[in-house]
Amino acid sequence: MIFKIEYFHSTSTVGNIPANTHFWIYLDASIGEPVETVIEEGIEDGYKNFTPTFQKSTKTYTLETTLLPEHMIDAIHRIKYFNKKEITMQNGDIVTMKNVKTSVNYPFDNKCLAIAKIEFDVDETIVLVDC
Repeated sequence: MIFKIEYFHSTSTVGNIPANTHFWIYLDASIGEPVETVIEEGIEDGYKNFTPTFQKSTKTYTLETTLLPEHMIDAIHRIKYFNKKEITMQNGDIVTMKNVKTSVNYPFDNKCLAIAKIEFDVDETIVLVDC
């Protein structure tokens, strides 16, 4: 499946790259099932009944590419240095990538081609109001 990743700095210059310069990468990759972490805050009464007032769900995805040349690996490593990162998911949704981590596996001795893994979080915050 092809994934589109867009990344840019909206407010300042990064190295020799001016602000608002956009980069797009189209990657042939597979994505694993997300691992979900839930943070919940709320109020507990004297009877140990819990009423949630805030819930945050973070899904962690891992994207694994096909074999890529070195210049593409360099571009993937640079994603994490930009403050705006978005990926178009399989269903067409465009989501913000947070906490991006990258790793590389070189399956051949010559290290000309590599498989990259991109791990990232997607947040969903739900605020509950008790009437």
